[in-house]
Amino acid sequence: MDIKIINQIEKKEDLLTPTIIKNFDINKTVKDLKLEIYDKLNLKGKISFNRIGLFYSSNKDDRKKKDALSEDNKQLLYYDNISNENTLIYIKDIGPQISYKLVYIIEYLGPLFFTLIFFLRLYKVKSSKNENIQTIQLFYFLMSTFHYVKRILETLFIHIFSRDTMPLKNLFKNCAYYWGLYGILCCYFIFHPNYTPINFLLGLRYIFVMFFFNAEIKNLKCHIILRDLKKYNNGKKAPPPNKDGFEVCTCANYFWEFLAWFCFSIFSLHWSIILFTCCGFYQMKEWALKKHKILNEVYGDKYPKNRKAFIPYFI
Repeated sequence: MDIKIINQIEKKEDLLTPTIIKNFDINKTVKDLKLEIYDKLNLKGKISFNRIGLFYSSNKDDRKKKDALSEDNKQLLYYDNISNENTLIYIKDIGPQISYKLVYIIEYLGPLFFTLIFFLRLYKVKSSKNENIQTIQLFYFLMSTFHYVKRILETLFIHIFSRDTMPLKNLFKNCAYYWGLYGILCCYFIFHPNYTPINFLLGLRYIFVMFFFNAEIKNLKCHIILRDLKKYNNGKKAPPPNKDGFEVCTCANYFWEFLAWFCFSIFSLHWSIILFTCCGFYQMKEWALKKHKILNEVYGDKYPKNRKAFIPYFI
């Protein structure tokens, strides 16, 4: 197909004549197109490659509404109306970017660091008084450390990101959630030397520790499934996964993540952990509903109708 490009980085849209790339293979990915445009428009030295954003419009009567070509490894042919002869590709400066992998590592290192700092403070105070750390706080430490070490290892060795970078401003938003809400707020209270657990069915609540680790392992399996789909299909539309929770909800990885923190909340019955879990639930629900809608549009009647977005049989 012929690609018509409107360069909004250097000029105003209404003064432009499209630059045309002839016979571009629609089976290539968004990243391939970016590289072609970067070379064709001679943008090297003018703008960082990672700051380039691609958007497209297929409605010649209304160019205000544009869809983002947001997944670098996705083939162009899977974007609706991309091959329409009226389609224009808009190239914009999307601002300072940062590696997805680096953002994830930074945001997960925060709570891991604060877990260690507050636990060491707890250990020091208890040692000075010749007292033992409460068993429940030892479990908090093991559960928290396991979760965030797992997340870092997944980022380093499992995750394949749809885009190489994200806006730099997202780093501060993500860190506020992980560093502030969990790292500082939750860890301050649950590892406080004067912490007193709620004794209601405390012995029975330890069963939720087992459920927590089971959900964490299930979450890991989901990430491996998603990694393999991206790795072996190279941006092509693959059959939706159908095991480890995916058979009943689109975002089984989010479901197991929420379930792990739900179990942590029940185990602790502490308001700060419950608050953190509720915030995570809301955000993951929004992401899941959005992805569920997209996959239903992509697969149409072939997508299982009984499959929910986030919580099996419910949401």
